[in-house]
Amino acid sequence: MLTWEQVLEMRHHGIEFGSHTMSHLLMAYLPPERAQWELNESKRILEERLGEQIEHFSFPGGSYTPENIDMARRAGYRSLFVRYTGHD
Repeated sequence: MLTWEQVLEMRHHGIEFGSHTMSHLLMAYLPPERAQWELNESKRILEERLGEQIEHFSFPGGSYTPENIDMARRAGYRSLFVRYTGHD
């Protein structure tokens, strides 16, 4: 994990950050209220700490549902990412 000092230094040098939830739980298995909180709170904290809009989100473990996609859009994310390992 990075410290906030490291994050700010990296951001100063052009690295862009996105959100990845508060607790790294698999979104597809969370109750809707918890999933929405994970999306909203992680975005809020990053925006507060970095002083800029956070528009990108990556689903932990590549786990998501169509409802999670709608939740992320409502939270204000413009792009969503999932991990693809190439294995079936």
